[in-house]
Amino acid sequence: MLSPEIKNMVSELVKKVRENPELSGEEFFACSLQVDFLKKQGFTVKSPIAGEKTAYKAVFTVNGKEGEYIPSFAFCAEYDALPEVKHGCGHPLIMGSSLIAALSLKNMLEEKNIPGKVILFGCPAEETYGGKYKIADSTEADEADAFLMAHPIGGESFLGDIAYSGLKGVRIIYSGTGGSGAARMANPAFVNPLDAQNLLYQAVALRRHFFPRDVAITGVITDGGTRSNMLPLTTESSYTVRSQDPSRLEEYTEILCQMAEGAAMMTGTKVEIIRNRGLVPTRPNRALNRAFLDAVEKHGGRANCAMPQRGGCFAGTDFGIFSRRKPGCHLHFPIMKKAAAHTKEFHCFSGEKEALESMFTAGECMAETAWKFITDRSFRQQVEEDFRKADHFEE
Repeated sequence: MLSPEIKNMVSELVKKVRENPELSGEEFFACSLQVDFLKKQGFTVKSPIAGEKTAYKAVFTVNGKEGEYIPSFAFCAEYDALPEVKHGCGHPLIMGSSLIAALSLKNMLEEKNIPGKVILFGCPAEETYGGKYKIADSTEADEADAFLMAHPIGGESFLGDIAYSGLKGVRIIYSGTGGSGAARMANPAFVNPLDAQNLLYQAVALRRHFFPRDVAITGVITDGGTRSNMLPLTTESSYTVRSQDPSRLEEYTEILCQMAEGAAMMTGTKVEIIRNRGLVPTRPNRALNRAFLDAVEKHGGRANCAMPQRGGCFAGTDFGIFSRRKPGCHLHFPIMKKAAAHTKEFHCFSGEKEALESMFTAGECMAETAWKFITDRSFRQQVEEDFRKADHFEE
C-alpha cells in the first residue's frame, strides 16, 4: 500500500518520538513532527485543537458528486510518555500505526477515486487527564462516522477490543481537630482524621470480597500526617473505581462515597468528597473487531479472536468517549516479546524491528477495515447495528 520511502519516514518519526519522551500535555516535539509530515503528505492539518496545544486534526477528502454522502473514518494517534519508564506504554507505536492507517487509506481512496474522508486525530495526555475527552467535547470529532486505534501489547497475537473498564476517581479529605498524638495526653474532644482514613481503607479491603467480578476499587492514603506526636488537621486519600459496566461504575462510586461518610460519622470527623469525571468504558464493535482480525489473518498474523468477557479487563483508556458516541474499536498488536506495559522492558522492546513490523501490519489492517466501512454499505449498516445494541460480553 505504501512505498518503502514513506514507511521509512514513519519509522524515523516513531524512533524520534520514542527517543525524546514527553509527558502528558507537553508533547510539543511529537506533535510538530507529525503536523509537518502530514502536511507534506497532502493532509489539511489544524493544530492546536479543542484547547489542547499538542493536539491536531489531519483531514484528507476525496469528494464525490455534489450533495452526495461521503463516509468518513477516523484514526487516533497517541504520543505521551510516562515518568521514569519513558515510553513504557508504547505510544510511539500507536502513533505509527495510525499514521500508516491514515496514509494507506488515503492512497486507496485516491487510486480508486472513491469518495471518502480520512481523519487522523493527534491525541495528547492519554496517561493523565485524557485528551480525547476535550476533542470529543468540541465539534472537531462530530464529522467522523467511526473510529479505530491500536495499542501495542506483550506477546505474539493481535487482539480486538477487550472492553476496557471505565474509571471514576474519588479524592476523600477528612478534617479533625489537631492536638497531641500521645493517647494519655490527648483531650477527649480531639478527633483524628487518620483514624477515618484507616477505617475507610479497611472497609474497602473487606468489602471487595463481595464486589461483582467486574467491579474493582483500589485506593491509597496520600497524606496521613507529618509527625507521630501530632494529630493531623487533615488527611487525604485517592480511590479509583473500575468497571466495564457504566451503571455499576456509578453505583459503586456512590457506595464508596457512602462508606467514606460512614467513616466520618464513626470518628467524629468532617469529610469532603471530590469526584472527577473519570473515563467511560470502551464499547467494542463486533463488526469492526471481526474485520480487523480477518485482515490480520490475511496478512499472516496470529489473531486472538476472543470476545470481551465481563470482568476480564480493568485497564482504562480515554478512547471510550469516542466508542460510545460513534462506532469504534480499541485494537491491539503484539511487540513480539513478553513484557508488561508501563515498564522499562516494554519501552526497550517497543523499539525493536519485530515491534515495528507488527505496527505496520496493524496500520495496514486498520486501513483495510476502514476501506471496507467506506466502500461497503452493508458493512456500514452492520457496524451501525452493532453500535445500537446494548453492551454484550461472553459469559
